[in-house]
Amino acid sequence: MMPVSFSSLPGIDPDGKIQFDGQKQDQFRCPRRARPRCADPAAPADPDLGPRRAPAARLIAATLAGADRRPRRLLRRGCRGLPAAVPIRVVTKAGKGIAMTPARQILFIQGGGAGAHDEWDAKLAESLRRELGGGHEVRYPRMPDEGDPGYARWSAAIRRELADLDDGAVVAGHSAGAAILINALAEQPPQRGLGAIVLIAAPFVGEGGWPSDEFELTGELGARLPSGVPVYVFHGLQDETVPPSHAGLYARAIPQAQVHRLPGRDHQLNNDLSEVAEAIRLSGPGPGTHTQSRYHFHSSG
Repeated sequence: MMPVSFSSLPGIDPDGKIQFDGQKQDQFRCPRRARPRCADPAAPADPDLGPRRAPAARLIAATLAGADRRPRRLLRRGCRGLPAAVPIRVVTKAGKGIAMTPARQILFIQGGGAGAHDEWDAKLAESLRRELGGGHEVRYPRMPDEGDPGYARWSAAIRRELADLDDGAVVAGHSAGAAILINALAEQPPQRGLGAIVLIAAPFVGEGGWPSDEFELTGELGARLPSGVPVYVFHGLQDETVPPSHAGLYARAIPQAQVHRLPGRDHQLNNDLSEVAEAIRLSGPGPGTHTQSRYHFHSSG
């Protein structure tokens, strides 16, 4: 077999170059700004101050009662004792208490090809956000030089993204991004524990699949991945870019993987990641989700 590069995939323009701007595509981060000072929760309540200057406990109570929407915005900006720029979701139920849980992070790595991030895989990331709903934070960074996805550049960018995740996060990749992701995880597992690994329409780079001068997946791939982390492989049976047989190669190389072959679905899974979202939900919250960087309020029994 002649060696091939990811830039030779159908629909990929080897001359198309998009420079990496080095900025994270994170919908939940915002520029630093002066934070409003909240009143001391221990200070006596002053009804003349109004909900904006009320103690933190009254701010939360006012939000739950629906009396004023300003407290919720104030909490998002960062009251004393609460982190700034975090997604907050408030759910009430009669007779129930209030608890805080972190939003589960999902890192989604795009596929290769000129314009893939904005024109193609953005639809997959949006489908995943829609299907997962609240309680999840889908990160969708732009990979460097997407028209020519070289392993060295992409694996370095992926490792930077992995270092910024909380414990229990899910990592997912599409097409060339999935192949590079899985090899990067096997080479150097992240320091924080992962909740799940998801491969979507991934080419198997190695024996029986596609050859490459940059890296090669072996039959020991499963043993080199982080221990105890569930692995899910999704492949459309109508994929005309990466043969569906590559899913079987992953099944052999990663015996613990759960392989899903989807009838009638193409290389983009018809822009429908509902099965992927369901697998992520079933994988559970993952290890170490006690981290306090992103919170959601919910009712507790």
